Amino acid sequence: MKKQITVLNAFSFLSIIFWSIYMLIRWDELNRFEGWGVLGGQLLIGLGIIGLIIDFVLRMSLKSKKVINVIGLILVLIYHLFWVYIITY
Repeated sequence: MKKQITVLNAFSFLSIIFWSIYMLIRWDELNRFEGWGVLGGQLLIGLGIIGLIIDFVLRMSLKSKKVINVIGLILVLIYHLFWVYIITY
């Protein structure tokens, strides 16, 4: 398997790093209210791991890098729209 950077791979990796650092910095604030903030952070890190797994499956099943990147971009846009919806409402 040739190592290649895709949109979903890069986004998932950066998401895992960002949310891990965010949870370390704001641990006391997230741990209030029975720890629901910590659970939310772990969910977001889990979504990053799921993104890496989806990217791996796409790279193994599809040969076209363009198709893989388009599918990854669509998944990243859905994630961002979902995140904006949660923050807004």
